[in-house]
Amino acid sequence: MNKIWGCLRPLVWLSMLSLAACGTKAEKPEMELPVELDAENSYGEPVKVEGRLVIEPLPAGKRFQGTWVVLDDGTRYVLSYRPEPAYYAFVDRRVVVEGRPYRPAEHVQSYGADHLELDSMVLAAGQVAIEPAPQELPAPPFAETAEQLTGRAGLWVQLSGPFSRATLEEGDTFLATNAVELGDGTRVEVEVVAHQVEGIEEGQLVTVVGSVQAPAGHGGAHRLHNVRAVCPGKLNLCGGQTHGSK
Repeated sequence: MNKIWGCLRPLVWLSMLSLAACGTKAEKPEMELPVELDAENSYGEPVKVEGRLVIEPLPAGKRFQGTWVVLDDGTRYVLSYRPEPAYYAFVDRRVVVEGRPYRPAEHVQSYGADHLELDSMVLAAGQVAIEPAPQELPAPPFAETAEQLTGRAGLWVQLSGPFSRATLEEGDTFLATNAVELGDGTRVEVEVVAHQVEGIEEGQLVTVVGSVQAPAGHGGAHRLHNVRAVCPGKLNLCGGQTHGSK
């Protein structure tokens, strides 16, 4: 059994989830699972928590493209290692989930995060599902102003604007800090792996897909991290499947 399958075994049942007809609930169906899927995981007590459903728009290393519930206190539970179509209508919405936190078996290759075996998920009060239910993972929105960027703190976003050349972090030859200027003149620091910007010229129009890091204190710099793609021009979800120009 290969390593990728090994890391997915604790979460394989997630692909069987589907939204209820009302479009506001996702449940784990009744099914028989091989005992070995759960036997060696270490489980905590069942929890019921509210947070925001976040699905990474593009894969990272080893094709990890996590689905997360992010709580208000910063706690993050990973629900699956791949996007689940059953969740697409809940992207960026606040949800209430019930399940059991667990730690994967030591011999199973897994992502270093808190895991949650999901029993149920419903939209939180006042939240509305995306309708009609998307057949593909929705691309994150473009942020064109500082206000739009701040409103996406902790969420994924696309930026497009002139590129400022990378400078390596002090003492680091791997990570680099670039900048992209938004339409309102806001300068956004973009943390990337150096090879992601090879061939990109100073001042060139680019599109960047990443996660918004909240500014550190009043007047702090706007910053994008977990950058998954930097592409020449303005493209919708550059580096992914939704390549047309926007």
